[in-house]
Amino acid sequence: MIQIFNLFFTKIIFEHSLIICVKIDNIIHIDNINIYHKLLFIINMADLYNILGVSKQATSSEITTSYRHLAKIYHPDKSTGNQDKFKEISHAYAILTDDVKRRIYDLNGIEGIEMNERYKSHTRDNVFYEQSIKVPHNNTLFNNIFEQCFNNTETCDISVAPLIHNLDVEIKDIYNGCLKRITYYRNLICQSCYGKGYKPLQIKCEHCSHESAPYCDMCQSKGTCREKCTQCQGNKVISSENTIEVNIKRGMNDKFKINFENLGNEEPNKTTGDLIIQLSIINHSLFEIDVNNLKYHQNISLSEALNGVSREIVFIDGNTILLTTPSGQIVSTTDPLIYKGSGLPIYNEKSYGDLYVYYNIVLPKKIPFNIKKQVSTLIPH
Repeated sequence: MIQIFNLFFTKIIFEHSLIICVKIDNIIHIDNINIYHKLLFIINMADLYNILGVSKQATSSEITTSYRHLAKIYHPDKSTGNQDKFKEISHAYAILTDDVKRRIYDLNGIEGIEMNERYKSHTRDNVFYEQSIKVPHNNTLFNNIFEQCFNNTETCDISVAPLIHNLDVEIKDIYNGCLKRITYYRNLICQSCYGKGYKPLQIKCEHCSHESAPYCDMCQSKGTCREKCTQCQGNKVISSENTIEVNIKRGMNDKFKINFENLGNEEPNKTTGDLIIQLSIINHSLFEIDVNNLKYHQNISLSEALNGVSREIVFIDGNTILLTTPSGQIVSTTDPLIYKGSGLPIYNEKSYGDLYVYYNIVLPKKIPFNIKKQVSTLIPH
């Protein structure tokens, strides 16, 4: 990089293309859209946290507390009010209290909310696309900008593979619908080393003496090497516990997948992956599921099989329903009786599946002799 008075000028080769970067009067001019976005989020990475006076590790409750304190000071209705400042802290609060937006912001900076869509619509072709970035005064991150952006020549994939989380649900959950709060673990880019895996400063190699060793695999005989990041142990990502609410809608069946964008794993130089919640229905003690239909097995007496069934059972929603057989019809043990519209709700429809009831006739162990004669007379061979 060349510095002439207040002018910084550099040219680099990035993915086999020439990138021109000029800084004039605290303004950076970039001729590549991808480099522009990288610079932008590095420079502005801490701005929203600074606006609210909290650290990047602040919890949602700490952010809310700080916002409420500042809102009392800068609200336009107060004597100390400042409308512009109030809008600024409200904007910061809206982003940092939204889990999805906060993660995107932490990775991609002030324009991170829109960056994912831009990356999807733009290719990696290095066509001329000039952007200007205002660099805040005394910004300590600017010292590492060119190392962060220009020394990285890895190819950027579209996104990280989805993270699949199996969620056990009961039949009543998909019949009534419900909200479930789940905790899962995802990989996040280490904020200590920004996904590099090592500290920015080089240290003396402890595995060799540069002057005497013929060759050192650790430092390639350079005598110095990068110190592993103590936060991620060189893995570039750290495991993070996350909690979300999953809306189980009526009619979602077994293996149904619910997608949460950008809530999956993160990897350097890739778009954050999605989280996929896959439902797994726990077997019910009485009812079996066949897509949107239910199967139910019921023991009945010989008398009920001949004269008709009228029984109340407790349904999966806790209500009592009456099962009856058509008058004059003898119950079969092979073919189920079908109760139309008494099954599970069909997803995104107002209709229901059917209830298939399989009757098992329990025969008496003994029949008195006089009863046998009556049965033989009433039901001849």
